[in-house]
Amino acid sequence: MLFTYSTVIYFPIQLKLQHKILPLYNLWKVDKIANFKTHVTGSIISGAMFTTFALPNSELNIKVFGIAVLLSFIGGILPDIDSSTSKSQKIVSASISCIFSLVYIILTHDITFRNLLDTLGMFTFINLLLRWVIFKFTIHRGIFHSIPVMFIWSLTLSWFSYSLLNIDAYHSVVYGGILGIGFLSHLLLDELFSVNLAGLKIKKSFGSALKLFSRNLTASILAYIGAIFLLTINPPMLPVIIQLNKNILHNQQYYSQIINNSVITLKNTHNKFTS
Repeated sequence: MLFTYSTVIYFPIQLKLQHKILPLYNLWKVDKIANFKTHVTGSIISGAMFTTFALPNSELNIKVFGIAVLLSFIGGILPDIDSSTSKSQKIVSASISCIFSLVYIILTHDITFRNLLDTLGMFTFINLLLRWVIFKFTIHRGIFHSIPVMFIWSLTLSWFSYSLLNIDAYHSVVYGGILGIGFLSHLLLDELFSVNLAGLKIKKSFGSALKLFSRNLTASILAYIGAIFLLTINPPMLPVIIQLNKNILHNQQYYSQIINNSVITLKNTHNKFTS
């Protein structure tokens, strides 16, 4: 009788371990670092969630979510710009070069063959210069994997949107926030993959991503100076924060009501068919 009970109890547990838990554990062992695909997925999900709560419901459409996906995608790969062999560096360098080239075309107000050649030359020069500077003066998981640099990228985008593209203060800061959320998700995933939850072990890389300072004191000081300077030339943040808080609270109530109504509808439908 004891053998029968133990077999009945143990055998399903053994099957569950063999077919569900162990494959997940083996997957964790194989994927020891957050790869490019993981970072992109995490950043896009984070950016989309932030956008859903930060903007009014009336503004949420395919175009807005397209912008959010693009900005969070760029933010999610920005920290790895200091890796000379990563896809991130190539994508970010090319993206920054494209932005400067497009701004040049917009400012000239005249698309000619000469301007197009100048734009192509500018793109090539900036792209090569950025990659050389990154290769020469940075190390992987240095200052680019830090909180102050996250604010630098975020505040740069909000200033660019507000000052050069004439977008209103709130949306400019939200766009910068989407980029920052994508950046932050990258740092959090790097730290998460530094901890082996299965074996309760912490790798040497723990603490090298989500940090306030790097080992290079000069780089850290310059990063904070840059972030503070960008904050001074951005639109006033207090009104934006107040409006953001209002939107988040309103959207939270709005989506909670939708979920509650959906649950009630499902219950009523279930009761109707089972009665």
